[in-house]
Amino acid sequence: MINHLFACIWVYTAKLEHEANYQKTWMTHINIKNETWENKYLNAYYFTTVTMITVGYGDILPENDVEMVLCVITMMLACCVFGYTLNEVGAIFSSFFKIGNEIKMKISII
Repeated sequence: MINHLFACIWVYTAKLEHEANYQKTWMTHINIKNETWENKYLNAYYFTTVTMITVGYGDILPENDVEMVLCVITMMLACCVFGYTLNEVGAIFSSFFKIGNEIKMKISII
């Protein structure tokens, strides 16, 4: 869901930059400024996925300060979500082990 949100923001940012007459954007870098919205979204989704999992192939790059700030925000949010997810998975396993130990205690009492 977060990836979809940032892909939409990434496409919208390029649209605003085009309207503000930015010469260098990520869309001009890969020459998709005149492509369909679906193609732009697919490229943006690919980029945000690669950015969020910190692979960073380098085929799509932020080309100006606005895009760099958006990338930093994306990476920071992705790190927070990853940390939160790991914590929640740990809490689930901890809960399973606690319940398992309680069941063993009750069985041993009987």
